Amino acid sequence: MNISRNIIKNLLLHNNENQILYDLNSISGKEIAEKIITVATSLKSTGKFVCGDRAILIMNDSPEFIYSFLSLISIGCIPVPLNPLIQDSELEYILLDSKATGVIVDNHQYLRLYHTIHSSYHIINDCIIVNNPSVKEYGSINYLQKFLSPQNFPAVSFELEYAENNSVAFWQYTSGTTGNPKAVQHRHHTMLT
Repeated sequence: MNISRNIIKNLLLHNNENQILYDLNSISGKEIAEKIITVATSLKSTGKFVCGDRAILIMNDSPEFIYSFLSLISIGCIPVPLNPLIQDSELEYILLDSKATGVIVDNHQYLRLYHTIHSSYHIINDCIIVNNPSVKEYGSINYLQKFLSPQNFPAVSFELEYAENNSVAFWQYTSGTTGNPKAVQHRHHTMLT
């Protein structure tokens, strides 16, 4: 059971025309499901986002966050959402602790955290994805908008990664009030309760 299956199924079944209201735009359930599948298929076709690997998300609440989060779960990666205002030292610790190989990050946070992200031992440069096409200061990087367009990647059949009920769906770090942040591992079946 992959929690994304239930979410995508319900988005398509009910297809609320106003599933998300964001920035004066309305996004239907069907559009959300299609974007999740498109991003998941695109990420999988790179061969770089591997089942069981962790991927850091440093994004504001947005439709792109939802697409990224659920796409990663769909292909068996473990998203690790972080507060967009995270400080360099805390991010450095989490990158080391989680052994994350990828990061999906908003433009302004990428510019702020560039050195910390690129100095990580585990991050793969091809797995850094920035959510804004205006970033051109740092050479060739991947843009999330590219992953939202299926014609940018070779066609692969979309199949949700199977997960046992007690498999980890995502990690969430505590605030670290009693020391370093700790990773809380949320499982697929607990997301339904």
